[in-house]
Amino acid sequence: MIKIISDSTCDLSQEVLERYDIDIIPLHIVKG
Repeated sequence: MIKIISDSTCDLSQEVLERYDIDIIPLHIVKG
């Protein structure tokens, strides 16, 4: 089985996320 995972900066609609069962993982950027 192959699972698609993307980070939280992606610009995918909720419809696409649900249709293709894509999981989102948080991406934290620390500046400074």
